[in-house]
Amino acid sequence: MPMEIEEHFYTDDPAIGHPDVRTRLSDTDYFFLGNGHIHAAVQICRSGEGTPLGLLVMDPRAFGPKRAALTCDPESGLEKTMVGVQVGEVLLTPDPSGLEATWDEIEGIPAVRVVWSVDPVTVVERFFCPDRTEPRVARRVEISLKDSATEDLTLNTGLAEPGDQPLEVSAEGVASATLIYEIGGHGEAPIIEARWEGDFESTPQTTEYWSGLAECRTSDSDLDHLFSASRSQLPTAVDHSGRMDGSIWQYNLEWVRDQAHVTEALVRLGDHEKARTMLARLLDQFVSPEGDTVDSGVRRSTDDVELDQNGELLTALCTYVDWTGDLDLVKARWPKVQALADFPLQDRFRHESSGLLHNRREYWERHAWHGIEDGFELVNHFFVTLGLESAAHLANVLGHTEDREKWSTAAAELRHAFLNDPRFRLIEEGHFIKRRGTEGSWQRTIHMEESLGLPEAIPLLQEGPHFLDPDSSCVLPVAHAFIDPAGELATKT
Repeated sequence: MPMEIEEHFYTDDPAIGHPDVRTRLSDTDYFFLGNGHIHAAVQICRSGEGTPLGLLVMDPRAFGPKRAALTCDPESGLEKTMVGVQVGEVLLTPDPSGLEATWDEIEGIPAVRVVWSVDPVTVVERFFCPDRTEPRVARRVEISLKDSATEDLTLNTGLAEPGDQPLEVSAEGVASATLIYEIGGHGEAPIIEARWEGDFESTPQTTEYWSGLAECRTSDSDLDHLFSASRSQLPTAVDHSGRMDGSIWQYNLEWVRDQAHVTEALVRLGDHEKARTMLARLLDQFVSPEGDTVDSGVRRSTDDVELDQNGELLTALCTYVDWTGDLDLVKARWPKVQALADFPLQDRFRHESSGLLHNRREYWERHAWHGIEDGFELVNHFFVTLGLESAAHLANVLGHTEDREKWSTAAAELRHAFLNDPRFRLIEEGHFIKRRGTEGSWQRTIHMEESLGLPEAIPLLQEGPHFLDPDSSCVLPVAHAFIDPAGELATKT
């Protein structure tokens, strides 16, 4: 289908309702938890703009804006999910500016550790998913109390259920309880059910799952943090059936390219089962018999199809096979693999003079209305070439000689054309460029002629010029070592 202008509008207005419905709260961090049956986010808002310590619980089968979270109240936002400590006559709640939140572990399971203090208590809250098969999140609350022997303690939550929880303080001045959140509703509209527990243990399967994932340690603390946060959160964002929201709380649709990259990450992490589930679903439901792929939930016309997705999915399939040795996934779906590899090679995309691929959709999904001319996109050629090389490798492993020869030849020709064609190569002044027109000109700027109903304040409708280069997508061939990362082309790019 052609692009519709409505696709560029976010239908939820964050100015309506409680501040917690906004996704751009000041000085706010989110920590995501889940197991494919439940999805949750711990909100740490230090600015005072939203609930300081809030919990969003979501059904991973239902994509939606932030306000659609099962624990987000239209009037009070996430306020009712905050736990307070009743000390005698006084109710103590977190001071936004004093919150400390980090990733931690409980029995090897990723947990969000939040610490807050209000005299005379120090509270440590840990949020985690205790099992692998139930839509359940646990919240373990531990309280240290000064001079506690004479004080009565009660944990208070604004949820209608489970109500307040009286605590027994030990001689050392410590008390604890665990709050369990589950998605219920018994087949109807999902609801949150909560209950207090005493001692609550995680299942052995959960510990086994997380301990089986890859670890990475480097000499760079920032890189280690990035890996650790990704390891803890990426597996939680995928529904047990393989569904995954393209952008939590915003786009609420699915893309082949996003999920293909996620499957590669899951393969390398060691979650081969989830990666296989996602890849099988993508081939079965997101690739047509003709080989075009779905983006934002729909099929596109020639001008608007995202050709890079074919290459990204083929590359992900090859990664999966190479890391797992599981050939059955692609063997059983070989006609889809063939269609996926052949689709970009059709005459309607091929430029007669150069053999390059052309249309009017660029990597960041702008198109003709934004001023994108008919032409060649660097990322399309990089990923399609990578995908054809991957498809040829799979064909070789499975003994499909004709397919191997066809795709390896096409990959070599495409690689040569966009790197070396004297007129149409996607290189200028010694560096990669984002886009070139079918007549050979370097498309350096874009301009929207009219708003077409988009807000007048958007940057593209302001006085230009609006440059296409430099563009971060141009470093992808360098990051993948598709060209020599230490070479002159990579350096200048």
